[in-house]
Amino acid sequence: MADSSDLKAHMGTYSAFTKLFKWGLLAVAIIVVAVVWMIS
Repeated sequence: MADSSDLKAHMGTYSAFTKLFKWGLLAVAIIVVAVVWMIS
């Protein structure tokens, strides 16, 4: 089983990844809306 320090490092990495994913998804959605708006 993983050490508690490994688990803390994992949780920190996972938290950073999910935050980056959420902001990246939001940025892509804004870009898609802008492109669709410019095309139409």
